[in-house]
Amino acid sequence: MFKKHVNLLISQNPKDGSTIDLQPFLKKMNFDSTAEFIFGKSTNSLQPGSPYSDGKFIEAFNYANSGSSKRRRAGRLAFRYWLDREYSRTVTKVHKFVDEQVQLVLNNVYGAHQSEKDRYVLLVELANQIKDPLTLRYECLNIFAGGRDGVAVLVANALFCLARNPSLWSKLRRVALNLNEEAA
Repeated sequence: MFKKHVNLLISQNPKDGSTIDLQPFLKKMNFDSTAEFIFGKSTNSLQPGSPYSDGKFIEAFNYANSGSSKRRRAGRLAFRYWLDREYSRTVTKVHKFVDEQVQLVLNNVYGAHQSEKDRYVLLVELANQIKDPLTLRYECLNIFAGGRDGVAVLVANALFCLARNPSLWSKLRRVALNLNEEAA
C-alpha cells in the first residue's frame, strides 16, 4: 500500500535537478497513506486534479485539529474561541469527510466481505465491533490526527540529514539496492 504513495511522491519530483520543497509532498503522501490505512481508500492528494490535490482539505484538517487543541488547553477559558467561524467551517468539513467514510462501511458499500487475503482497513475492523457512527467518527479522527504529520516530519528530517552526509547516503543506497536484489 505504501509503495504506491512513495512512487507518486517520486513522480512529483522535477527531472531537471531543480530544487524543490519536499515537505508539502511528504505531508500529502503521509495523509494519503494514513487515509488509505484507516478508511480503505486514499485521498489521492498527490495526484494532480484530485479533489484533495489543492491541499485545502489538509489545511482544514490541520486548522480543526489545532483549534481543538487550543480549546482543550484553554479549559474554562475556551469561550475565547467561540467566534472563530473558520474553526467551525473546518470541523464541519472534516466531520463530513469522515462521516461519509463511516456510512460507506456501515452500509456495507465496501469492506463488508473483506477476506483474510485483503489488506487491513481499520474502519472496517472497528465497524465489526462498534456500530455507533459518532463513536466510529471520533475513533478514526483520533488515529487520523496522530498519523497526520509525524511521519512526514520524520522523513523530511531524515532526507535533510542524508542529503548532507553523502557517505551515509551511499551506504544506505547500497543496502537498499541489495534488498531489491534479494527480493527478486
